[in-house]
Amino acid sequence: MATLQNDHLDPVSLKTNWQPLLYFNLYRIGLLVILILLSSTNNLPIPLGSSNPELFVRTLFLYLFAALFITFTLAIQRPTFRIQLHFQLILDIIFITLLMHSSGGVSSGVAMLLIISVANHSALASGQMPSLFAALATIALLLEQTYNLLYENGIEFNYPFAGLLGIVLFATALLTNALAQRARVSEELAKQRGIDLANMAELTEYAISQMKTGIIAVDPGRQIRMINDAAQNLLGSSKNMIGRDLVQLSAELSTALERWLRDGNQNISPFIAANNAPLQSHFTIIGGHKIEGVLIFVDDADAAIKQAQQVKLAALGRLTAGIAHEIRNPLGAISHASELLSESESIVKNDLRLTEIIYDNCHRLNSIVETILQLGKREQQVNSESFNLLSWLNKFVESLCESQQILNNEIELSITPKDLIITFDSGHLHQILWNICQNGIRYAHPEKLPILKIIAFQDETSTYIDVIDTGDGVDDTLLSQIFEPFVTTESKGTGLGLYISKTLANSNHADLAYHPTKNGDSCFRIKINN
Repeated sequence: MATLQNDHLDPVSLKTNWQPLLYFNLYRIGLLVILILLSSTNNLPIPLGSSNPELFVRTLFLYLFAALFITFTLAIQRPTFRIQLHFQLILDIIFITLLMHSSGGVSSGVAMLLIISVANHSALASGQMPSLFAALATIALLLEQTYNLLYENGIEFNYPFAGLLGIVLFATALLTNALAQRARVSEELAKQRGIDLANMAELTEYAISQMKTGIIAVDPGRQIRMINDAAQNLLGSSKNMIGRDLVQLSAELSTALERWLRDGNQNISPFIAANNAPLQSHFTIIGGHKIEGVLIFVDDADAAIKQAQQVKLAALGRLTAGIAHEIRNPLGAISHASELLSESESIVKNDLRLTEIIYDNCHRLNSIVETILQLGKREQQVNSESFNLLSWLNKFVESLCESQQILNNEIELSITPKDLIITFDSGHLHQILWNICQNGIRYAHPEKLPILKIIAFQDETSTYIDVIDTGDGVDDTLLSQIFEPFVTTESKGTGLGLYISKTLANSNHADLAYHPTKNGDSCFRIKINN
């Protein structure tokens, strides 16, 4: 901690230390001016100047001249603070002793001014020699009494009173210095606490500004006192809303707040903001018994719903994967038993069809189990890589045609621009497109060529890959369910292909959606954020 005797103080400490010294000098000048005016009008109270009026007046003028000179040195802050502090006290001791002597000695009461000077010095000296200067003042009092004893017959001397006054000076110096030290420690602690609070406030403000959840603080009058960037973005506001009414930011949010204050029920149902964004809000009272405001939290309703769905699906995936794992062994046993039964010589021809049904359904169940087990492993890390989409799709189409036994001219490939680069897990993209293309080939009309179109294009924010087939499209009753697990119109299908494809797309920060074309064809679009 910086102390006052240090000559290299920081600017704040200098301002704090020099000002009290200047104020005390102004007090000194004011007191001297009053005494000079009273002396010039012969209105000095007794016993001031009663012993030696001429010495009293001369001392007043010299003291005033010294005080004015001190004002100049304080203004330029030269010499150092420590030197000026000690020098002023020495001047006070000298001049107050002379004024006391010319007023009849220690019994005149003028010496009480020394207590004020010593107290001021001890408060500002920061623990440096408070007793020394109290001792100097006491010695001055005793020397003045000795001078009166030896050379001034008309002035009374009073050693006991001078000694008692010296004790008061020592007590004043020590007590004032101790109190000043404690005040400095408290001031320094308060300053450090202020810095800590400022840092904490800045850190809190930064943390709130970086949160994805919108946060708004309003006072009891619905005036906005704080709003973070996320809240402004979610509510579609670009203006500075601090100090404005909440209704100016969002009428829907203001209505939700009034309903919550009236009914006390949290409004977590989504509402549509002015920018057509689906949002949800909840509220918290600021303050205890005395309500000082309300803290409003605003979230993207779609993101919250997706997060809740992901948690549910993750739990469901782990559960089904566990069940599927337990099913495989008995399922394998049933399948193997049906094969052995079909090879038995004692089985009749009519029962042979029943073994075929058992085997086919075991094979289907095993396919479902394999798919579920693969789905349970989707929590592994996505291996994103950047690659040329045209080159990759050419190899994919070639592999697809060979696997599905169709001609290359039955699939149309169009990419704009030709050098389009995407960042994606190539294995995941292969599985997504493979599932979609298999469905498209299955439902396409073979007389319409090409039966599949794969179109890729890009805008400022996203890259799109459309897979269009010539089928009849998805029935309107299934549009809301096609990406849910186990939804299928095929008797031999598992209903997991599109669900897995959408899950893989989401793992790569992309989206898979169904977009029917104007002519009735089916279009599945992969949207990849750039």
